[in-house]
Amino acid sequence: MARSINWRNIGICVLVVVAVGFFAYVAISRSGNNEEKACGNIKVEIVDSKELRFVSDSDVVSLIKKRYPKIIGQKKRNIDTKAIEVLLMKDSVIRRAECYFLPGGDLGVKIWQRLPVMRVFGDDSYYVDNEGKIFPLSENYNAYVPIVTGHIDKKFVTSELKDFMVYVSHDEFWSAEIQQIDISDDNKLTITPTLGDHRIKFGPVKGYEEKLQRLKTFYVKGLSRIGWGDYSTISVEFDKQVVCTKKND
Repeated sequence: MARSINWRNIGICVLVVVAVGFFAYVAISRSGNNEEKACGNIKVEIVDSKELRFVSDSDVVSLIKKRYPKIIGQKKRNIDTKAIEVLLMKDSVIRRAECYFLPGGDLGVKIWQRLPVMRVFGDDSYYVDNEGKIFPLSENYNAYVPIVTGHIDKKFVTSELKDFMVYVSHDEFWSAEIQQIDISDDNKLTITPTLGDHRIKFGPVKGYEEKLQRLKTFYVKGLSRIGWGDYSTISVEFDKQVVCTKKND
């Protein structure tokens, strides 16, 4: 016996296929039209602008427009966002850049600045960031970081001393207390603190965590009771010792 054809089910299947095809066509059409949209504006977000001000929104826009003077009004498909990222990261104060198109057609740009952990003064003055990268001083902004002077060996400054300064920058007490570091010819450190009229003979960088802990303990248990003005130098050069020199001794 021949089976009867269920025209109702066939009709439903046809409608589903047509609907899927229609929505696929609309999606593809919209995608194509989106690529034909013109770039309306450049919107910059500097992620760490509350902490650092090495670069401004207008600086970023100027960098882009200098290289791509006709970018506003250009079709999106003709704009290489990766190339713009590479361009921006060539700037010495920019650590990371992300470029993308916003739904309305504007070019969005996110910027992360270099995070300095010290400011080096010598024949050549510059900042060193938390990755050991050197970048120049800014005419528009001075970062509040410890100053480094004395015998400057860039290899030492960007490696061992950088590690020490990154540790300091993450410690609320020491980041406020260490004002200046002077380096000797054999890479020993003498620290000028913010609080107190003395110098800290720190010695080599090696073992800095234990040295800082020992010094902080002396500050809390010693100087807080006997006074901050009695000593000219405090040394933590020697293992498990804090050696002090009184003023006028």
